[in-house]
Amino acid sequence: MKILFSAIIFIFATTAYGLANAETPGERYIEHAEIILNLERTDGTENAHGYLLAKPCENCTQTRIEVNESTEIFLNGKPTKLDALALKIDWQGMVFFNSGSPAIATRLMLQ
Repeated sequence: MKILFSAIIFIFATTAYGLANAETPGERYIEHAEIILNLERTDGTENAHGYLLAKPCENCTQTRIEVNESTEIFLNGKPTKLDALALKIDWQGMVFFNSGSPAIATRLMLQ
């Protein structure tokens, strides 16, 4: 009985630790990607919507990821607005996105 109780406590503690340290459920990311942006300002806001194409390596296929009003955009580690991206469309960076269909960016980290 003591062993069973210890096993249950161990399983519970391991599961709780894993959940506490997990990123957003279902969230994925692409590191060191070449990113092509196709974004527009959402009417009446400072937010952007559209999509991006992320290519993680030279021979890899591009992944299309939607961008919506809830996507956080960072430039060189600082939160930024669409105006700061000016007319440049090709970037380097990292994109975090949900694993749904379509994939929607949660955070976009540009350099």
